[in-house]
Amino acid sequence: MERPRGTRDFLPEEMERRRRVEGAMRATALSFGYGEVQTPTFEHTDLFVARSGEAVVEEMYVFQDKGGRSLALRPELTAAVMRMYASDLTHAPKPLRLFYSGPCFRYERPQKGRYREFFQFGAELIGSPTPEADAEIIALAVRCIESAGLCGTVVRIGHVGALRAVLEWAGVTGPLSARAFPLIDKGETQGLEELLMDHVPRERLEALVEYVTAAGGAEVVGRARAAFAAVPKAVEHLARLEEALGHLSHYRDVLCTVHLGIARGLDYYTGVVFEVDYPGLGAEKQVCGGGAYELGQVFGLKEVPATGFAIGLDRVVLAAGEAAAAGGGTPAERAREGAVVVPMDRSGAVMALAVEAAEAVRAAGLRAELEVLRRPVGKALKAADEQRLRWAVIVGTDEAARGEVALKDLVSGEQRRVPLGDIAAAMGR
Repeated sequence: MERPRGTRDFLPEEMERRRRVEGAMRATALSFGYGEVQTPTFEHTDLFVARSGEAVVEEMYVFQDKGGRSLALRPELTAAVMRMYASDLTHAPKPLRLFYSGPCFRYERPQKGRYREFFQFGAELIGSPTPEADAEIIALAVRCIESAGLCGTVVRIGHVGALRAVLEWAGVTGPLSARAFPLIDKGETQGLEELLMDHVPRERLEALVEYVTAAGGAEVVGRARAAFAAVPKAVEHLARLEEALGHLSHYRDVLCTVHLGIARGLDYYTGVVFEVDYPGLGAEKQVCGGGAYELGQVFGLKEVPATGFAIGLDRVVLAAGEAAAAGGGTPAERAREGAVVVPMDRSGAVMALAVEAAEAVRAAGLRAELEVLRRPVGKALKAADEQRLRWAVIVGTDEAARGEVALKDLVSGEQRRVPLGDIAAAMGR
């Protein structure tokens, strides 16, 4: 039977790579003071409809449970984390620093790099309205991606509030704004002009197009502030973007370019927005997106300032493997560690000591595989070498009588007898 369309199986070597990347990101988030949380794989459908509108139902796996309730496999994690915040954390000391990792689901046409089941790693900083918070969350995203072995990431940063203010100034509001946002986000300026040419005066349309295509260093923000000095909301939001850029400059090697046309495409974003690219992936270079948002009103709360990001784990794992290969490494290869335990007899004292030895290796924090196929020692050691195990622990009748094991280093070939109680120390633990 085939697996469902748009899903994947991950074999042990691939899972090891994925867990290595995820583990590095987890350690990075912990180092920033973030705590890990987990939410259900499915939520009430209304949670996502309230956030994104009825149209999102077409993109989700929606079903009714036996009680007739409409549920959906989560298409992303931010809304679920904010639901958890509203339920359990509204009185917790602020700011709240949370991170998470897990599978998400979208019913869309599978294609290269896009699946119906995909995996995200993300973080949210809840309760701080400051530009320092914006800078921290961007720096954390970059550091998480770097921890996977990807160097040379580029942050594209803008402010969706400023963009909305400029659109309002141009007279682009309501349904027209909703149609314009995807075109702006995709950089389709020709389509944008065709959409707006009968609705916006030519002079203002030209100014709008110039704004959404503006890109470069921090000076881009200064020029935009001057150009839209008569639009107070735009000036206020652009000043916030300048502050965030200033704070971000204190983080070493976080490369930023300003792109005022970043729209992110979701209504709940309200402030600084950003995307992180890894150019080594080519056309599908974006590996992360995020920004400042407001979701409190969905849960009947007063304003809850928050900023966060989601990293596409699938793309990062792919890029990490390609980066390792380009550097001369072999992504599937791991350092030699752990041991195979080979009993020469399958009953009595020999087997008992072999099991005890395996338990002692595991207690020392190392991997131990008990030989269960009853292979000759030579074949067992060959298989252990292919699995990149470092040690072989051999137990025979003589060893069992003395409470010892024969410990063989599969790298150097050296073999010696050691008491069972000394096995961890002999392995350098």
